[in-house]
Amino acid sequence: MTVRDDLVVTPTSPIKLLRDACRWLSISQTGSKQRMFSRIQRARELAIKRSMVEAAQEQFRQNMPEVKAVPIPPQPSAKDTADHMLIHAPFKPWCEFCVMSRSRANQHPHTSDPVQDAQREHPTVQCDYFFMEAGKEDAVVALLMVDVWSRYVSVMPLKPRNAQTVGNALVKFLSEVGRVEKTELAGDNEPVLAAGMRFCQKTRAALGLQIILTWNRTYEKTRASVAERFVQTVRGLQKTLISHLESAIQATIPAGHPMCQWAAMHSAWIYDRFHIHSSLRTTPYQSLFGRPYSGKIACFGQTIFGLDPKADKYRPACIRGAWLGKDAADMGLIFDGQIVISTKAVRRIGEEWDATLVLGVDTITSQVFGLRQVRHKQTAIPLRTPAPQTIDEDAEAVRGYVSDGYSPSEGIDAPDNASGGCADLGGGWLGESFFSSISCAVTNSDGV
Repeated sequence: MTVRDDLVVTPTSPIKLLRDACRWLSISQTGSKQRMFSRIQRARELAIKRSMVEAAQEQFRQNMPEVKAVPIPPQPSAKDTADHMLIHAPFKPWCEFCVMSRSRANQHPHTSDPVQDAQREHPTVQCDYFFMEAGKEDAVVALLMVDVWSRYVSVMPLKPRNAQTVGNALVKFLSEVGRVEKTELAGDNEPVLAAGMRFCQKTRAALGLQIILTWNRTYEKTRASVAERFVQTVRGLQKTLISHLESAIQATIPAGHPMCQWAAMHSAWIYDRFHIHSSLRTTPYQSLFGRPYSGKIACFGQTIFGLDPKADKYRPACIRGAWLGKDAADMGLIFDGQIVISTKAVRRIGEEWDATLVLGVDTITSQVFGLRQVRHKQTAIPLRTPAPQTIDEDAEAVRGYVSDGYSPSEGIDAPDNASGGCADLGGGWLGESFFSSISCAVTNSDGV
């Protein structure tokens, strides 16, 4: 009887082989040879039956369709939940606001190749337009700019949208990311955007800095693919912040409300400082500045207290307002019910949310961050003094004659004949009386 490939036993086999077979089958090794052989035979038959049952069960499972339930992610601790609610980055499958706003269709995950991203010869900045709100025909348009090497992104509202405001936004972003070497600037071939890129090139050239301009071909997005992807990323995080805010204040934020614009600005700010890139293994902020961000923040739209920079020393130093985010100088931005105030210190006293304060925000982002067109004052050029005109004595005499009371409907009072004058010429128009008087004067001078 074959127990395994290299072990064959019989009733007359040595006791050592019989015990090895018993040991391999995990049965008792005591008793005579006949008893051990009988025990080995029964164990072998039982093992064969068990293997047949397992094979049948496996075949049955293969023929039956597999039922896969939607997995439930591991639930976080209370501290992890509170920390995530501040930034909502990165995406968490257990966060209802992230799932509602940023869930995608089932697909294979893709990880970008850092070697391929680093193959560009020069640092590259891509730009594209980003509509910060929906539901309005005159929606505020922002310029989204991203540094490809570090993945640092910035959203700048444009008011108005022309070559000067677009060019100034690009110049400011290049200075912020510290690109002083030869840099490639890529974007769409939209006319205003292309004119703004040329404006940036001329401005940087005046400073001795070189810019290489590249545009997408018609119906292509290859040169601005990273910027196109970041538009979706920032918009997804924007929707997440709005969903969390609506749930906290138990009210719906209407389309086109200024809070939608502030959520877009805050989304780009959060991504730069708290999103760890899959290939870079660090945040864009740390890639540029060499250190992680260590500032303190609050939930978007939450009611906090900020230090009033214009507070009187006999009045409270902090004011109550809604948290809108931070600017590039790491100054907190709060809305106090009337205006947006920049403060260097904020305080929270609890989980307080004020729907009236949030819905009352009427200051748009372009009033705080927007780049406006600079109109240069025109220098008034004084006119030259007119040259003095030559005085016509005959014309002045006629004017004086008319101003003394002469009327064209009346005749000219001629002197009598005794004084050597002419007779009355009668009425008539001015030219006829004038020439008649001249002929009369000529006649008297000839003695006729």
